Amino acid sequence: MSTITVEPDAVDALATDLTGLAGEMARGADTCRSAATAFGAALGGDVGAAASSAARAWSASLDSLAQHVGTISAALVSLAAEYRVADAALAAGLDDSRRPAGGPR
Repeated sequence: MSTITVEPDAVDALATDLTGLAGEMARGADTCRSAATAFGAALGGDVGAAASSAARAWSASLDSLAQHVGTISAALVSLAAEYRVADAALAAGLDDSRRPAGGPR
């Protein structure tokens, strides 16, 4: 059996980075949506329609990625919090000051 070590502060830092990344992706999706409208108007015809369609597809992809990355970030925050609770409970169980006098050590 393998041992897994969790560093809650590192997990929180990763979650923070992922939250920032999700925000950047969401802003990128907004930019792609704006570009889709601009491409259609500026280029016109089949080329404008193709460029507009591609920009809308990128926008949808970025929206989906942003949502999923945000969900992963929230899960990591939850994981770190639960790990801290479990670690504190384990540490409290090992606290010698809570053992009855004369009991096993």
